[in-house]
Amino acid sequence: MTVSHAFYNRHTIDCAINWQLHQRNAASAKPDEKLVAEYDVKDEGFLSLVRSIVCGTYTIFNYEPTDDEAKLLYARLRKVAAASLEGKTLPDADMAEMKARLRVAESKLLYTARHCKGDASETGLVQFAQAIMDLNETRSTFPVHKYVTDGGKEVDCLIPFSSDIKFNAFIRDLNPAQRNPKTANDNLCIFLKGAPERVLTRCTKILINNQEVPFTDQLRNEVNKANADFGKLGERVLAFAMCKLDPSKYSKSSYKFDMKTWK
Repeated sequence: MTVSHAFYNRHTIDCAINWQLHQRNAASAKPDEKLVAEYDVKDEGFLSLVRSIVCGTYTIFNYEPTDDEAKLLYARLRKVAAASLEGKTLPDADMAEMKARLRVAESKLLYTARHCKGDASETGLVQFAQAIMDLNETRSTFPVHKYVTDGGKEVDCLIPFSSDIKFNAFIRDLNPAQRNPKTANDNLCIFLKGAPERVLTRCTKILINNQEVPFTDQLRNEVNKANADFGKLGERVLAFAMCKLDPSKYSKSSYKFDMKTWK
């Protein structure tokens, strides 16, 4: 899957052109006007959406070459017939070298062509987001919050996606260096991703031009219309939400989140 459209700041934006492709096209001798992104990567509202994508997903880039792929590369480099290697195993050193070469080559592909570990919808999301906001760097900056139970068990604060609840959630630390924050900006934040009907009903505010405003009936109607329009195009629609938690109530050091029994 790929990202086709996004709705934010009360507008529907075409997202079919990956930012990495846009950049490569812009740097070419003869740029193709059809490969120009319509979104603004400096728009704070757009960046908040991308950050929610990165922080609200599990998927990572991951490529592990198979033995057969390694043997095909070996045959090409050593100029031998690939058929001559059928049923044979390469020496460990050659196998390791071929797989290392394949990993390097794969890492240089466009993000949209790279292998991912995760479900199809998240693969499209992270391939889109990576060109704008690095997955590993962002997730390391805002790590998943953990706490230790009275019994000494460490709990990761996340709720995996399931067909019953139709969403997943992560509670991430917005400032790990600050263990006793005074403001919500330095405390914990919930990132929610899922079916629009499961996410939107939990929201009382919406982010417009990077400002939180009441999620009025008019604004809900606009979002619902965009949701319906995307559905008519045959697109799978996902909604994203975030909520910064008040440190006076949700303390990093003492609050024990229920990650199992609520829906």
